[in-house]
Amino acid sequence: MKTYCEVIASEFLPIARALIAKTLIEKYKYTQKQVAEILNVSQPLISFYLNGLRAKSFKKKIDEKLLKKIEEICKQIVNGNISSKNLLIEILNVAKEIYSKEFEIIPCKYLK
Repeated sequence: MKTYCEVIASEFLPIARALIAKTLIEKYKYTQKQVAEILNVSQPLISFYLNGLRAKSFKKKIDEKLLKKIEEICKQIVNGNISSKNLLIEILNVAKEIYSKEFEIIPCKYLK
């Protein structure tokens, strides 16, 4: 059985990255290469995200609160107001929120 952190990293982190990548590319007209550099992944992985080949499907509808959080992260990226470390923290927070909505649980206190 996978640990909580393994599940987040393997299944929900890709969904969070995919949502950010899609927003940056569609709304802010970034290229896949630019997004890959920002998210510290390869360009082919961004392509996989956009085509639904890497990020598993999210069973529940993405709610407005989560979409707003994605938008806030993207605005910080566009404005240059977020460090690489803080970007990673924000992406992980989105992944944890998706996980908690998917399974209707609250993540453990040590990972907040």
